[in-house]
Amino acid sequence: MSKRIVYINQLDSLRAIAAIMVLCAHYVEDLNIFHFPYGGYGVQIFFVISGFLITSILLSQKNILDIPKRKLVFNFIIKRALRLFPIYYLFVFFLFGLSITGGLWICREGGFWYYLTYTQNYFFYLYDFQSPLLNHSWSLAVEEQFYIIWPFFILFLPRKMELFFIISITLIGVFANFYFSNYYSGMGTTKGVTFSHFFTLGTGALLAYIKTYQCNYIVDFFKKHCQWMLVVVFLLSVFFSVTKFDSSFFSPFPIALMSAFLVFICSYSVNTFLTPVLNLKLLQDIGKISYGVYLYHKPIPFFFNFIYAKLSLPIISNKIILFCIYFMLTIIIAKLSMKLIEKPIFKIKEKFDL
Repeated sequence: MSKRIVYINQLDSLRAIAAIMVLCAHYVEDLNIFHFPYGGYGVQIFFVISGFLITSILLSQKNILDIPKRKLVFNFIIKRALRLFPIYYLFVFFLFGLSITGGLWICREGGFWYYLTYTQNYFFYLYDFQSPLLNHSWSLAVEEQFYIIWPFFILFLPRKMELFFIISITLIGVFANFYFSNYYSGMGTTKGVTFSHFFTLGTGALLAYIKTYQCNYIVDFFKKHCQWMLVVVFLLSVFFSVTKFDSSFFSPFPIALMSAFLVFICSYSVNTFLTPVLNLKLLQDIGKISYGVYLYHKPIPFFFNFIYAKLSLPIISNKIILFCIYFMLTIIIAKLSMKLIEKPIFKIKEKFDL
């Protein structure tokens, strides 16, 4: 049997916080309430969590010498597919079905194949902006590409090469950000280029390496100092945003480090000023459905307003009320998705446990 990693409830709270940051950024923008430039922080938190959890699973399974590496790769990819594909493809086919039958604009001609193959991040890179109903899905494409290539490297690399490889991948992310900040002159949306997110994914992987191989001297240092270091990088990231440096080369790094400290705090249950928040059951419940929350949230204002207008109901002029309606609808739809679609598939997914 495989060595299963311990489930960390506080990471669910962190997922919830990340999802809520993205929702706030998109919904207040749609409603023109105020400017909330921190939705990208939530995406970076998701990337660090993914790098940490996926690498933790792979490193723990790698030590099972009696299970062929090919089987480990196969099981890993199948389980990821069963977790992510069903509601993603239902969502995409639903929107494209409406685009064919109802004239809903989704993307330019040929774009459908990018969504089918999880390569829409490069579609955005080539053609810049797409439909607001789907343009948030670039981050799902980045993660899926990571899930496909990462197990081959981690499982087949010699033990002595693991740390060097993880650090190298992280540095590729640094260089990619440097290139796009200083030399790229194209019109596409570069934020979706997978290489540029190797810094956050690699940082999460580095945390997994430290925890898996019990690098106690590093762990003890960060347990002692992570609280004030978290505050410093948070203030630094806010400084970059407030001073309009949010598109500069340096701005992604305090965000990634802040995300890494948050994941570290959760994974080791470090007692900090955030502990009461991270232990909130409400946040943990939202975190468990955060994938659905993120996937479904973008089209909800459009469909709510369309149906509301068709029913000729009184206009809701209060933007705060509309924000609350959008938020609650997102949670309800994500919960229904979990209960009716995702949970039944979890039973199939469990058959591939090692």
